[in-house]
Amino acid sequence: MLAFLAEAPLVLHAWPRCGNTDSARGAAAFLTETLTLMPAHWKLRTVRADSGFFENALLTFLEARAIPCFVVARITQTVKRKTARATQRGSSSGKIILEQSRRLTRNHST
Repeated sequence: MLAFLAEAPLVLHAWPRCGNTDSARGAAAFLTETLTLMPAHWKLRTVRADSGFFENALLTFLEARAIPCFVVARITQTVKRKTARATQRGSSSGKIILEQSRRLTRNHST
C-alpha cells in the first residue's frame, strides 16, 4: 500500500505486502500509521481509493474520524437497483447514492 501527497510528488508511507492479499486488508491499520507519521501542522483533505477498498472496516474507520473520502464502489446488481430507486424518487444527489451504497456494503460485506 502507498500513501501519496497530492500536492507534491511525495510518498508519505508504504507497506510492502505479498501478492496474494486482498486490497483492503490492513487498510485501517495502514491509515492509522500514516496519520501518526504526518506532521501535526498538516491537514488531510481527503482519502481516495479504488473499488478494492470499498469495504465496511475501512468506511467505518474513515467515518469515525470524519475523514472525507472517495471510495469507488463495485457496480453490482444490488448497487444498480439501489441507485435506480434513489433516482426514481427524484434524488439525483450523489451523496444519497453514496450513503445507500455504504449501507448496502455494511449489510452485505464479507
